[in-house]
Amino acid sequence: MKYEYKLVEIAWLDAETSHGWEEIASTDLDPIPAVTVGFLLAQNEYYLSVASTYSEGSCNSRIKIPVSMVQTMTELKTVR
Repeated sequence: MKYEYKLVEIAWLDAETSHGWEEIASTDLDPIPAVTVGFLLAQNEYYLSVASTYSEGSCNSRIKIPVSMVQTMTELKTVR
């Protein structure tokens, strides 16, 4: 099957948020490695847009990843 969009694996450093009251001294600055696999819908100098599923102009589970957080992006080959 030929896909309309590239199937990619992206290794990137994720952002983190918390809520509620916390001790300032407990601030953790360790990186949070993440891996996303999906269809590369669009990209520019700031963001990559990846979705897990697409069909006839629609997509599902889309994520926008800042390019500055991307460590590697690999195009995946499909087997048929």
